[in-house]
Amino acid sequence: RRLQTALKIIAQYDLLILAEDNVGYETAVWIKAAHSRGIPAVIVPFTVATALEPAESIFGNRAYSIKKIGNRLAGKFYPHWVYTHKGRKLVRLPAPQILAKEWLGISSPAPWIMNAGDADAIAVESEMMLRHYRREGIADDRLVMTGALTDDRLVATRSDACGMYARLCEQLGFDRERPLILCALPPDQLLFNKDQTNFNNYSEMVEFWIRTLMALPGWNVVLKLHPRTSLDEIAHIEQFGVKVSSWDTVDLVPLCRIFVASVSATIRWAIACGIPVINFDVYRLGYTDYAEAKGVLTVEKKSEFSRLIRKLAGDPLFYKEIRTIQEAAGPAWGILDGKSADRMLCLFSDMMKSSSPV
Repeated sequence: RRLQTALKIIAQYDLLILAEDNVGYETAVWIKAAHSRGIPAVIVPFTVATALEPAESIFGNRAYSIKKIGNRLAGKFYPHWVYTHKGRKLVRLPAPQILAKEWLGISSPAPWIMNAGDADAIAVESEMMLRHYRREGIADDRLVMTGALTDDRLVATRSDACGMYARLCEQLGFDRERPLILCALPPDQLLFNKDQTNFNNYSEMVEFWIRTLMALPGWNVVLKLHPRTSLDEIAHIEQFGVKVSSWDTVDLVPLCRIFVASVSATIRWAIACGIPVINFDVYRLGYTDYAEAKGVLTVEKKSEFSRLIRKLAGDPLFYKEIRTIQEAAGPAWGILDGKSADRMLCLFSDMMKSSSPV
């Protein structure tokens, strides 16, 4: 039914653009529908992901266990759907979905790898992401270096950083002479990761983050909520005096001196801007996305986080050292020439040259 719906809709267009190709969604249906109509498909990625990410997210869920007889049989017939994580064999999707996708021809040659399906091109964000896609086994002829639309936003914000910071401080009641720490709060993922954290519940975790940051003298602290988190869920944080901004994260990152996050794709933006990052892997997911970025300081324990943020915020020489490392890495993580949108539009035009405009 989804394929038939996609076939009807896609016929009205010249190009299909997806944010990702992921077997957990029905993106392959749309790509198949587009190709059946002679329409190209391009992915404009928004995040970084390896097989570790889905493996961690489903690790504690029995529906994905190879111990279930249906999953075991599906894995036997289609072994590329099986992945071993922490000594446990998992299937990427439950057996009925695996069989449906394989029989309908909307599967993927590498279900655990995002964007490994049949899209015609991937708009590559940076040199580091190009290396990432190659490591994941994605063919070079599908990789087109464009930069990201967020790169252009970073450039625009940096060009008026003083004015924008003044407006932010006025809006939040800050002293504009103080530097900014930006904290991108992670979502509540304790359901499947509770045993891996030092916290009993999400509220306790949020309180620790905020108390630690607010205790730093001489800094403005802004909290940015994850898109899956509502302010109502953490309304109690107001008692600690922290300010929550409604601005887009991409517009806040160039204004900060220190960026604090938890294995977030937004860390790429801070690296590109040469801003030191503390990556508090609070759920101990162990993602290796930023292993090559030495200006991203990754910690897992509460004590490590407290010690490191105090040192980075309070030791000018240490801060300068990390900032220098990050600035050297920046060009490989983002293309900050303000022309990413132009390159992306050129890619779209090239892909549509063989099609008649609607």
